[in-house]
Amino acid sequence: MAEDAVMSTNISFPKVARCLSFWYHMYSYPSYEMGTLQITMTDSTGIVTLLFSRSRSQSKLWLQEKIDIPAVDNLKITIKGTTGPGWMKEMALDGIFLVPGTCVIECGFEQGQTCAFENTNGDDFDWTLFKSGSTPTPNTGPSAAYSGNQYAYIEVNGKGQDSYAFLSSKNTKLFSSSYCLRFCYHMYGQHIGYLAVYTQYQGAGWWSKPWTRSGNQGNQWMQASVDITGNTGKGIVIDIEASKGKGGDNGDIAIDDISLCTGSCN
Repeated sequence: MAEDAVMSTNISFPKVARCLSFWYHMYSYPSYEMGTLQITMTDSTGIVTLLFSRSRSQSKLWLQEKIDIPAVDNLKITIKGTTGPGWMKEMALDGIFLVPGTCVIECGFEQGQTCAFENTNGDDFDWTLFKSGSTPTPNTGPSAAYSGNQYAYIEVNGKGQDSYAFLSSKNTKLFSSSYCLRFCYHMYGQHIGYLAVYTQYQGAGWWSKPWTRSGNQGNQWMQASVDITGNTGKGIVIDIEASKGKGGDNGDIAIDDISLCTGSCN
């Protein structure tokens, strides 16, 4: 039988934007016994907004999450853990901070590092994460990460022309009037497709494309800075999408060192 454990803030917070950061541990075997961890916020309107949700076993490691929260009146944060079936389940939280200012989301795809940009459903195949060294196909892809030891890339061997994969921020709540997205990218090979950044207001049903590159960019890591216009009233979703180009299999595209912070890139 499922049971809920709930805790919430009981403090009158000044109306400023805040960063909620915390570490969580959700590991069970079998995976389905873990249950669900959810974090929500309410404000003076009484509307409940889901900030974070994870179900089933996540990792044997502690994982960190950072969530930007807009400036609202009467902010209240609620954390609820719901147990799954069976006995082999425990979830834990630690290092909870709710501080004025904005979070900087960083992702270098190092082993064990959580990332706001995740593989998800709706595309043709997945990005390969935590890759070190060269990609398997000669004459395409990087020989090493931009920094650290690992990066993410699309492996296009056996994929059809124009097939695509994307990493999405849809499981991370992003509230802001504007963001700066920075990342490093590697697009080397004669069959390179495109790399693009798409954004969508949650529930809007349409996407904008503030940045794109296509074709062979040379055997080097390059840096991108993308200004993204947001909306404090609605969450925003950011997708990073890459595709296979025409011809053969020399079309591996890689990314590394993603950072996302509020404000302009200038």
